[in-house]
Order: sequence, then C-alpha cells, then structure tokens
Amino acid sequence: MARNLLRIINCAWDERTVTWSNEPAIDGPILASAGAVAHGQLVDLDVTSAVTGHGLYCFALENPTNDSAHYDSRGAGAGQPALLVAVMP
Repeated sequence: MARNLLRIINCAWDERTVTWSNEPAIDGPILASAGAVAHGQLVDLDVTSAVTGHGLYCFALENPTNDSAHYDSRGAGAGQPALLVAVMP
C-alpha cells in the first residue's frame, strides 16, 4: 500500500472552511511515496524538489489504493501529526 505526497498548486484554501465539497484540487506531481506504514511509525518524505524559494507551499497525502488510512489531526488528544523541517545551509 503506497502513500503518495503531492504538491497542491493552488493554495487558496483555509482549514476552517474547507469541506469535502470545496477541497482544493490535488493538481501537482507526485513528489515522494511511502510503502506500508505501521501505526505510530514516522515517515520521511523529501519535498526539496518542490520548494524552490520563499513562499507558501501546499502538499497532500494521497492513498491511491482501496485500503484505509487514518491520520490524526492537530486537535487529537494524542498522536498529532508533526512537520519537521530540516534547513540546509
């Protein structure tokens, strides 16, 4: 089961108002993929090729298969997702 990370070209959306009906189009290329991921496992997905300078960047996780995937939100009591950014000089 693969999980794809894609770039969203149009970042004109707001987490407070986005719904299933008005979600942004996943219109960019696949930047990275991860195979099967166990509960609690950390995943490293490199977005270097998409980040070309200062600005706002939006990404999406896609599950191209029919299996299920569950992700906690930042409002979860435990298991919140984290974004770790490594900056190279």
